[in-house]
Amino acid sequence: MPSQTHSWLMRDTRRCWPLMTTYERFEHIVAFMLSLIIAMLIALALVQLFVRVVPLRRESIVQVKAVVLIALLALSRKFVILDASTTGPAHIAALAFATLVLGAVYWLLRERDDRMPPQERTDLEQG
Repeated sequence: MPSQTHSWLMRDTRRCWPLMTTYERFEHIVAFMLSLIIAMLIALALVQLFVRVVPLRRESIVQVKAVVLIALLALSRKFVILDASTTGPAHIAALAFATLVLGAVYWLLRERDDRMPPQERTDLEQG
């Protein structure tokens, strides 16, 4: 008898699998694999955050660039798993706008770091 503990997991996929065409199955598998890869990248980014950035923090301020990049990764993952047929255009537009804003914030932070003198940048990284 199969375990019922994870019966809710991928219930719709199991229910619709026999009805899907070969291309729909392929598309579903690719989207699932990309979601797994992006989830692993986000986990790796979080590990790198705690290993490299947190020790470099200055006066308990975590580097904003790392947080912005993690948010961009999360939004990228959201776009990959998004079902455009059931998601409203306002929701997609809001996600796109949030991505653009985070990209602009990251660009501005990078510009600020590029203008900083090398000695000051080294002092900031060393804490």
